[in-house]
Amino acid sequence: MTAAAAAMAIVAAAPAAEAGGLVGAAGRFVVACENGANYRLDAAATTVFGEVVTGRLHLSPHRAIHVRLIPMGDGYRYAAPGIWLEGFRDQAQLVRQKGAALNCSVGPA
Repeated sequence: MTAAAAAMAIVAAAPAAEAGGLVGAAGRFVVACENGANYRLDAAATTVFGEVVTGRLHLSPHRAIHVRLIPMGDGYRYAAPGIWLEGFRDQAQLVRQKGAALNCSVGPA
């Protein structure tokens, strides 16, 4: 087994709580922010534990961006150029511009 394959096996065996991403059976989440807007996050790829690794964050009915999980230790960060959603469990912040963060809650869709 190569070193890369061994590293992937270790990551795949880690519990979802340690990995830090959003976990949901349906792979669909609603991000409800303090500005009154609701954004949908749909999983494109998940781990065997149901943790979202990549997905699409719908910023409007006709605009969705591809986001990817960035390992953070505790919590999660789903990022794309110029935007990211980071948090812990159901509490998150959506950052759309440098320094402008919205407090949000995340739940199943």
